[in-house]
Amino acid sequence: MTAAGVSLLEDEREPDRPLLITALPELGAVTIMLPAAGQERPELAMASGGIGEWESALFTFLGLVDGAPAATITIDATANESLVPDDVRWWSPEAAQPVSAAQDRGVASELLATSPTLGGLPVIDNSAERYEVVVDALAAAGDWRHSPRWALETWDPGDNAATLALAHAAIAGWADERRSGVVVFVYGGAMHPDEGLVGVPSPLHSYVLVVTRSADGTDNVDTVHRVNLTCPGENWCHRGGCPDHDVPELAALLMPAVTAGHVAEVVGDSTDGRWGESYHRLYGDGEGPDCADRVLEHLTTTLARHGWAELTGASSTAV
Repeated sequence: MTAAGVSLLEDEREPDRPLLITALPELGAVTIMLPAAGQERPELAMASGGIGEWESALFTFLGLVDGAPAATITIDATANESLVPDDVRWWSPEAAQPVSAAQDRGVASELLATSPTLGGLPVIDNSAERYEVVVDALAAAGDWRHSPRWALETWDPGDNAATLALAHAAIAGWADERRSGVVVFVYGGAMHPDEGLVGVPSPLHSYVLVVTRSADGTDNVDTVHRVNLTCPGENWCHRGGCPDHDVPELAALLMPAVTAGHVAEVVGDSTDGRWGESYHRLYGDGEGPDCADRVLEHLTTTLARHGWAELTGASSTAV
């Protein structure tokens, strides 16, 4: 270890490289950090506006790069209140202090929950079709990655009472025999001084967002579907209220993400370092020269179980 408590391996790494992504103009530009390239680590550039840029931007906007799930990020209450349209406010707000989605996780999440378009594509959130797409994506989702805990101390728009809302974002890739993409799930709860605990993160939205990749084999994004699970109501919601949903199956499909998030929080608080190290190795941004090899070995093993075979130099030439 160095004097600063950083391992020599980490100290010798090349610094991460910034990359500006503008795939989601509704939220604005965001800078992501790419791991340092290595001689033995070939890279493919992300297609402009493609699923790779979407996923990278979502991870950054929603704070999954900010730390372990046990950490807490304070949400800017004034910035989130400034999103409420002036014509629906019945109260005299403080001087508006709007901040960009890249600066505040709550602002980013609320824009994802309410924008009529994302990435220039219409968000399908008011048709029966959205339920089938969301259910299929959740059933085919892989491991969930979880953001740090968001904490928003504000007031309830209905009762004009103080409230503390806590929320998490979870992101997973999904793929079935026909399509693939990324799914986002934002969930949480709140504490009211008189009512006690409630199972919704009001005044934040809770929702599922499914981004589907094009079926033509490219990285283009084809469709965006959204189901808003909870809404703070027409007098606070940034678009005057959200469509109701009535699909009981969603609760069962989303429960694994919630329970995995609880475990991730405990792991982050564990005094036994091996659990934190394991979590970082499996779900964090791997470090060290053998990281790429471990990922490739895991991918090769997974594909082999489904009948895929690695191409050798001779077989690839024959094709």
